[in-house]
Amino acid sequence: EEYMIKMRSLTPGETWYMDVRTDDYNLDLINISDSHARSLTFIPVGVNGGNNLNWDIDPVWDGGHPTSPNWSEPTNWVGDVVPTGADPVTFDATSIDDCTIDSIDATWTGNLTIASGYTGTITVSTAGTFTVTGDFSQADGTFTRGAVAMTVTGNFSLTGGAFTASSGNLTIGANFSRTAGTFTPGTSTVTFDATAIGKTITSGGASFNNLSFNGVGGGWTLQDALTVNNNLTISAGTLNMNSKQVTVSGALDMDGSSASLTQSG
Repeated sequence: EEYMIKMRSLTPGETWYMDVRTDDYNLDLINISDSHARSLTFIPVGVNGGNNLNWDIDPVWDGGHPTSPNWSEPTNWVGDVVPTGADPVTFDATSIDDCTIDSIDATWTGNLTIASGYTGTITVSTAGTFTVTGDFSQADGTFTRGAVAMTVTGNFSLTGGAFTASSGNLTIGANFSRTAGTFTPGTSTVTFDATAIGKTITSGGASFNNLSFNGVGGGWTLQDALTVNNNLTISAGTLNMNSKQVTVSGALDMDGSSASLTQSG
């Protein structure tokens, strides 16, 4: 944090304003607080000091602590501040040290990005459900959940690396796309719970263990073949096979009055 530019109000807690009138700007390595930007303004690597509006600040993992790999350890983040609020979190080549997600600040509601260049392992060991309020995107490294339940309210994207679902439930609120990398289903149940139509599922050759659809008003369309190693359950919403092959090794269960399975395309 000592090498960051600190932008503060002369009176702590009093709002000051930033008006960036060009798309050609570079604000980086900034620790900012008490600021309202006139329009959404991006800081690729920075610290959200609190009481900010219209700032998109991206905390980056740097694994700075000599012995602790914990997410909750401030010195493991650029700027020595644990992510809070809507901060989008990034793991990249800044540090390839392993991370243990031991606890999450209750206010954190950002996207989680594992970018190309991060080759470490991220292990979830939170006491309750690990929630990404936004998108989960993985292009490298290893992500493993163990028995911890995980919820992604937005899109789930796997373009590289390895994602191990293990035994905990995984709930996804929007699209699923696996175009590269390894998705290992373990004994998990993946549940789609969107309540709007227009969602897509691209398996990319990966399979699911148990697969469930449970979103009233939700609609999902397959973009390629779907393989379920165990049971497929549709409790609510519509799954459109879109003329793609569907293989279910266990049971097909449609147990809701608003559940439907269609074939078009």
